[in-house]
Amino acid sequence: QSCAWFHPAMDQPGKPTPEGPPVFVGALPLYHIFALTICLLVNMQLGGKLILIPNPRDVKGLVKALRPHRPVVFPGVSTLYDMLVAHEVFRGLDFSNLRISLAGGMAVPKAVAGAALGVGDGVSDLRGVRIDRGVTDGGLFSDEYDDA
Repeated sequence: QSCAWFHPAMDQPGKPTPEGPPVFVGALPLYHIFALTICLLVNMQLGGKLILIPNPRDVKGLVKALRPHRPVVFPGVSTLYDMLVAHEVFRGLDFSNLRISLAGGMAVPKAVAGAALGVGDGVSDLRGVRIDRGVTDGGLFSDEYDDA
């Protein structure tokens, strides 16, 4: 189900398709169902490349790991995105291939949700991941975000 949702977002009209396998950023612990589903299972199903980030709070280390890559999928949590966008060195990375960014676990503040960002969460007793906001006609994701 998650893979079926990913395909329209990955194949955006008017944007060139990224070359090579899609690059996924693994900055969340894989023992949570949200990260396990998106970073590992969907990644493997799509034949992606996973860049594991052992300590995403180390922004310099995260930037060093991502600099040689152009991520296509970047799942995270609101607090992680909030911390990262506050660092100029992170904002200098090349996100021109970014097609999907999902925030799991909590509402996303408008300051963080200024970019294309979907909201989802892991619901382990029902299925892997529920996507609350997906592809819309107005852009990759809806711009109607919750205030946090």
